[in-house]
Amino acid sequence: MSPVTQGNLARVTRKTRKPNSRDRLKKIPISCYLEREDYLALKALSAHTGVPQQVYLRRALAYILKLNDTEQMRAAAAKVRARTRELAELSARFAALSARVHSRKGGGRG
Repeated sequence: MSPVTQGNLARVTRKTRKPNSRDRLKKIPISCYLEREDYLALKALSAHTGVPQQVYLRRALAYILKLNDTEQMRAAAAKVRARTRELAELSARFAALSARVHSRKGGGRG
């Protein structure tokens, strides 16, 4: 017979508590001002789809933040590419100078 019987299962308690909505998402209130036309369009969209207005606003904010992050990454990548080109040009110049110096040494002048 197993040490855990039907009677023992009722006494087993969880060591951690079940997370509630307060734990999952910390919300911060914020206010914004919309143009009347934009507000009416958002209200109509919300009524038509049944999706709350705040969900659309959160999605819009997430989209803007993602777009901004992408632009910053592109700008950083462009800087890296420009620096890489500069280093490649310096390397080519150095190789050309080095080849000239080595050709002078072996030329037999003296």
